[in-house]
Amino acid sequence: MSLKLINLSKTFVNTTDQVNVEALKNVNLLVNNGEFVSVVGPSGCGKTTMLRIIAGFEKASCGNALLAGEEIETPGPEVGIVFQEYALFPWRTVIENV
Repeated sequence: MSLKLINLSKTFVNTTDQVNVEALKNVNLLVNNGEFVSVVGPSGCGKTTMLRIIAGFEKASCGNALLAGEEIETPGPEVGIVFQEYALFPWRTVIENV
């Protein structure tokens, strides 16, 4: 199952002060079946934004994210993600967090 990013861009619009933040600009990437890739870079460079688009949690402003040739539109069982921070509610039980 290959992953392909084609001219992927993401711009966040701040409606309060009308300042746009360009998190990703024209990113191209091909990860073939069986390949292992690490994404590294300084804080704020767009790593998490790119991973959120790949996981289906975020929509790109333009460009395409394809998994096995299909556009990634929503989260699916083919993609797993490990969150940087807690993804559970500590005041809930295990069952309540499911």
